[in-house]
Amino acid sequence: MPDPGRNDAGIHQGSAFSEAFRELRTSVILSSCGRFANSILVTSAQPGEGKTTVAVNLAYSLSQLGQKVLLIDADMRRPSVQKYFPPKLSQLSSYLAGGEAWQSMVYPTGFSRLFVMNAGQVPENPSELLSSDRMRMLLSEAMKQYRFVILDSPPLLNRADSRILGSMVGATILVVKGGRTPRQIVQYAESQARSVGANLIGVVLNNLGASLNDYTYYASAQPDEQAGAA
Repeated sequence: MPDPGRNDAGIHQGSAFSEAFRELRTSVILSSCGRFANSILVTSAQPGEGKTTVAVNLAYSLSQLGQKVLLIDADMRRPSVQKYFPPKLSQLSSYLAGGEAWQSMVYPTGFSRLFVMNAGQVPENPSELLSSDRMRMLLSEAMKQYRFVILDSPPLLNRADSRILGSMVGATILVVKGGRTPRQIVQYAESQARSVGANLIGVVLNNLGASLNDYTYYASAQPDEQAGAA
């Protein structure tokens, strides 16, 4: 069902959807185990689960707190943030391949305090680029210049990219499409994230129907809690 509060950039404003993302924003802040992480990876178990929509709208919602937010499209296999904010410059892949300073590849989105760095051209070796010292330097420097850094990344399964990034950021959110993704797949994705030390703080279930605002957040159980709940 079309959202009358959604603008041309795909940002949900003035609607039940925007309220859902404000609730997600609060949950993310409260779920960071006292660390109040300012770098957050948004991923999914499989393609097509809505992770980019969540990343974009979460970044926008965080920018409404009045501080600067940087949204990075770190999915260099199937970049999607460019559908919301068309790229104007060579960006992440160019920087990681040895290009100029990353700051010159960031541009404003048109929304106050929200900035974006798109993925750029699809490289032949995304995992190697994402595990590089330049990626670590980018995150380290960006976290000093922006209150929040949000990364949209490839799905967890079958690719190392998200596991690599999950070990670099303060928090990870797993997006799951309600009614579609088997529980076993979700549990395996969670175990893959935790295997590299990622701080998996919760799961976003989407496609649940308008009565639940289409987005519901669950704090992620620790392994022993999962076993007890099984």
